[in-house]
Amino acid sequence: KIVVTATRTEMETAKAPGSVSVVTNKDVEKRNIQVVDQALNTVTGVLNERGKGLMDAMAAVTLRGIPKQQRTLILMDGLVLNSAYSGNVSFGGIALEDIERIEVVKGPTSSLYGGYAMGGVVNIITKMPRIREFVLKGGYGSDSLWKSYISYGDRFKDVPLSLFLSYGYKSTDGYITDFNVQSTKPTTATGWSYTTDKYGNTRYLIGDKGNEEYWDENITVKTGYDFSQSSKLKFSFMRNSCGYSYNEPHTYLKDAAGNPVWSYGAIKESTFLLGDGKDSQNIYNLSYETEISTLKAKLSLGLVDFMRWNITPGSSATRFGGPGKVTQTHSESYNSELQFTLPLFRRHIFTFGSSFRYNWADSEEHNLTSWKDKGSKTSLAYEARGKDSTFALFIQDEI
Repeated sequence: KIVVTATRTEMETAKAPGSVSVVTNKDVEKRNIQVVDQALNTVTGVLNERGKGLMDAMAAVTLRGIPKQQRTLILMDGLVLNSAYSGNVSFGGIALEDIERIEVVKGPTSSLYGGYAMGGVVNIITKMPRIREFVLKGGYGSDSLWKSYISYGDRFKDVPLSLFLSYGYKSTDGYITDFNVQSTKPTTATGWSYTTDKYGNTRYLIGDKGNEEYWDENITVKTGYDFSQSSKLKFSFMRNSCGYSYNEPHTYLKDAAGNPVWSYGAIKESTFLLGDGKDSQNIYNLSYETEISTLKAKLSLGLVDFMRWNITPGSSATRFGGPGKVTQTHSESYNSELQFTLPLFRRHIFTFGSSFRYNWADSEEHNLTSWKDKGSKTSLAYEARGKDSTFALFIQDEI
């Protein structure tokens, strides 16, 4: 197997100077995988934090015990996916069918990839067709899970042009993912049950927050043009989006007459409520590589445009409305990189180059007249914004 992530150059896995694992599209097809990060569950040293299955919008992949997503670099065809705002990655909407392989390099590689790569690097490499192909898939599963996917790829004979187009969509009515667990015992109602928190302390289960419904979709456009056998231009655009919502919550509490109880003491009805949310990101990636004698050069330009919003019901909210807040985050990451590879003498391969990354992010929290209506936005409650730029030089000698 040939990998490119360990040293930024093509190399056999067995000869790579580090711990490298590869998950291929055939590995994915053999297993019941719903989301791209779940494909890494069989790789040792990888922790896939996904608590809600398909519907988890805050999933993370970390390597070798180094905590938090911002310390493990996630790439898509070499382009950084870590959010400029938080360092997290939105895996929802990335189509498994678009993936050729996933390369995992465990251990610190910050000298080549920057600060996100403290724990390692995960590089999701998407496919380009070698022959004309047409794919149509569909499926139905439990919890009203619908899944559809269509793609067309071609490598034209008359012109040295490759093209790949795909669209995928899936949705589910979901299941209960969040329970209402309190530390105060209901003394005037029945229906509750004993439970414990993660530390073993006694708690009281009084209800749930309803089924979490989920959907995601993806659009991919990729094209490549070969000027010669050693000079190639590639461009790709991907739009991934996912959203979630909760249907009616349930209280397990009843009064003496058998009527449902939604509050007691200091516990309010709002503890049963969760709001909707949505992520979307547009990914643009352009690269050109060529070879002059024994010198290989590659120029890469990329943009990740990320947007997220989510609603939080207020403490006095009810099932029918009431105040709340909506948080909206928008960030953009501009990436550029120039890399050279030069073999010298019999045993040396020099890789050197420079990179520049510019990020900006803006997060605003507005009050809502009704937490059930995103359009009822009023005054600004909180705002955070910032920007940063990183310029780097790197050099590596493989001996």
